[in-house]
Amino acid sequence: MKHIKWNEIPAERLNDQFVRKIAWDGKLMIALTEVDKGYVVPLHSHDNQQITWVMSGKWRFTLEGKTVEVGPGEMISIPANVAHTATAVETLVAYDVFTPPRRLADRRRFLPAQVVQRLYTAAALNRQRLLIRSAHSATSFVPDGQL
Repeated sequence: MKHIKWNEIPAERLNDQFVRKIAWDGKLMIALTEVDKGYVVPLHSHDNQQITWVMSGKWRFTLEGKTVEVGPGEMISIPANVAHTATAVETLVAYDVFTPPRRLADRRRFLPAQVVQRLYTAAALNRQRLLIRSAHSATSFVPDGQL
């Protein structure tokens, strides 16, 4: 069991019009989104099934040659690998549920900036250590913290 409290998850501001909080466990990932009127999600697809449930406001989704407006208390199910786009017709609050969770490569967009920076910094340090070790003889050693 995993107990998640939305008020303890830091909000991530993607831009001036889109704020979200992300939580995941097991085979599900959920995002609480707050989006300003006029924001456009570019055409994209992903390997995950997505369900969007609108609490307030309105999304206009376009997929498979059809356009549908999704308002309060309504949901849309988007199959995996189907290209789609969305426009915030009104300022809105909605939940996005993905199964399986988005891959870590995609998830970097969902992680707080500090976490992403730590991941990139750790990866860069590991690459530097490998390069230094490969440039020296097999017996050389570069202690942690000596780069």
